[in-house]
Amino acid sequence: MTTPPPVASVPSEPDWDWLTKGVDRVLSNARSGRDFLQSFQIFWSREVQVGPYFETLTSARRLAMVAECSALLRRRVDALRSSPLAPFEALAEFDVHAGDGHYLEHATHDPVIGQTRWATGHFFALNLKSQSLFPLVLADRMGRKKERDMRALKRQSVALLRQGAGKGRKVLWVWDKAGVDFAFWQERKASGIYFLSLRKEGMCLEVEKERVIDFTQPINQGVTVDRVVVDRRGIRVREITYCNPCDGQVYVVSD
Repeated sequence: MTTPPPVASVPSEPDWDWLTKGVDRVLSNARSGRDFLQSFQIFWSREVQVGPYFETLTSARRLAMVAECSALLRRRVDALRSSPLAPFEALAEFDVHAGDGHYLEHATHDPVIGQTRWATGHFFALNLKSQSLFPLVLADRMGRKKERDMRALKRQSVALLRQGAGKGRKVLWVWDKAGVDFAFWQERKASGIYFLSLRKEGMCLEVEKERVIDFTQPINQGVTVDRVVVDRRGIRVREITYCNPCDGQVYVVSD
């Protein structure tokens, strides 16, 4: 019986080199991971072993390291950046985040279901006070090509939606019309979580009360209507109509 030849050991890439290579990948114009590695080797004159590199992407330890570094960087940015919303005193007691879903073109290794290769989707959020961007959740593809925004939001815990906000502090989420669900956000108000979006077409809302607008306040410039509306389930929502003085575009915002 012959002894099999020894397997050549693959040198482990230091965490810092692996992490900075990931940053380079995000900032590059490469269309794929292999494209990036080939360009990286040419530009930096450093050899990269493709197989071992892609294997490291499945490392639970390195995934945890990326999450920790991302959180540290985000806290650093949040502490250093001045808020463009600072002039609006009513938002002083709120943390304000905007969210949206994003699907890339499918990769060659994404799963094929039926005859279609499905792309991976992510939901991201942006801190509107510090402008720091952070991942919210990976889209669920079990039995569906794309997960709807509202379904993804309903999967999130109160703690995740509050994003570490301290006791007594409020959190405002700004989303497009795909995140409109009055009943869901009404429940979250008990946990200090609020929602803001444009009014969805076709909604049946009855006006309950017209609110007085103080036009002497600069913050109300462009506001034409401020009222409370009620949907068929009896859920009350504040609705504001705003005309942009710059271009005349009219927006109807629900809160």
